[in-house]
Amino acid sequence: MHLSAARPVDRHLRLSLSFLTPCWVLQMLLNTWLATAKRHFLGSAHDTGSRRNGASRKKRVRSGESLEIRTLLTALVINNSNVDSFVDATGTLSVANSDLGTHDTLVIEDIAINSTGDGISIDLSGITLARLAIESINVNAFNGTAIDISLTNVLGNRTISLEDISINAGTGNGINLDLDNTDSHAVTVEDSLLSGVTISAVNGADITHGLITENRIVAQANVTGVLLNVTSGGSADDFQIINNREISALDRDAVQVNLTDAPLDGLNVSNNIIGNEPGADVSFRSEGDTFVQPFELTNNASDNEFLQQFVLDLRPLDLVFDVVTYQTINGTGALTGAATPAFSSNNQVLTIDFTDFNSTPSETLLFVVDVDEAPAIPGDPPVDLSVFGRDLIGALVDFSFSAGTTSGPKQVA
Repeated sequence: MHLSAARPVDRHLRLSLSFLTPCWVLQMLLNTWLATAKRHFLGSAHDTGSRRNGASRKKRVRSGESLEIRTLLTALVINNSNVDSFVDATGTLSVANSDLGTHDTLVIEDIAINSTGDGISIDLSGITLARLAIESINVNAFNGTAIDISLTNVLGNRTISLEDISINAGTGNGINLDLDNTDSHAVTVEDSLLSGVTISAVNGADITHGLITENRIVAQANVTGVLLNVTSGGSADDFQIINNREISALDRDAVQVNLTDAPLDGLNVSNNIIGNEPGADVSFRSEGDTFVQPFELTNNASDNEFLQQFVLDLRPLDLVFDVVTYQTINGTGALTGAATPAFSSNNQVLTIDFTDFNSTPSETLLFVVDVDEAPAIPGDPPVDLSVFGRDLIGALVDFSFSAGTTSGPKQVA
């Protein structure tokens, strides 16, 4: 699935779906934090430039080194040398406030987990946690959630990094990260084999930068591949779900974004392989003012599937279609066999059926339809305003495909 929205000035939405504390500890921490800083723009020019100029340069460098050493020494590191102190009778590795003590950094690394409950459970509240890193973990058995992280009213977080994690067997979700009134500057899930990823920012929690990349995510029954929940005044601007080798789900969505009272800016879901079989590849793009620039819907299926139905649902956004403005452009309606669109009774759901929307060569439907704000009182006229592509983030889309040459029919929402 590819869903991208640039910053407000770009005003566009793109969507595509493709099925197809020894020294070595200090060194590890340095490597982890430097890599995370690079990925998440922590090393900005104003952080490193002019402060090192002038006669006091030597003194300032020494102060920085002293601060770095002091920061490293505040880390609680859990690895093979001390893991037994944190594992309960079920095999779950648990970390609570009492375990963290006065540390403001938590690192869990180089551990194999075999549990009849959750694999790793981190439950922290009302404390300061500057950094959390989980690296090089094998979860060989679990029942519930492989890595369950709950941070409530936690202060001062800069980075949450989960990398090189392998979830080989178990029942349930792979990673669940719940930020409740807890801000994080950078959240990273990278280079891992997972059975699902859920990230939630609720009760005013803000994620400044989010990145899920270079993973293979294969969700089990009743688990969504990647689920991003942002509610109750929270935010997750500049959240990137990109370049994942596979995101698939047995009976749920591969990628789902749920927003409640939480508009996002800069959401980018792109260049991921959705599913693990040959199949549908569709792109849906809205750029600029929806009243002027046409929507673009292209069938790029790789297994000769026909796109049979497209549904665009604006109910989550409290927007409506101006049904009389709908028209196809440049003969693309006839080319794709587009039927007369059907609108729901409240004009918030658009459904288009097709009889000849194939992918050899790729075909594109261009259509325009004005989008306005729903009236405050049902039955009143809609509120006329300019709606841009970025304003459609959070709308629901549904695609129905015929069977392909080597694969069956597909329904993707």
